[in-house]
Amino acid sequence: MKQDALRGAEKYTKAHRNRKRWHRVVTGMACVVVFCTVYALILPAITQEEGACERPEHTYSEA
Repeated sequence: MKQDALRGAEKYTKAHRNRKRWHRVVTGMACVVVFCTVYALILPAITQEEGACERPEHTYSEA
């Protein structure tokens, strides 16, 4: 009886450890996805700011 309880506790501990490890992996991957998404959304705005012309609003022509 005591052996069964011990084995059950060991199985529970192992499963808990694996679940905790998997949770860390998924959280890390989610952080990478969020970082890449934010960077991809901010990049066009940064590019447009750098290329801004100093003159007031106007259009370019061949002349």
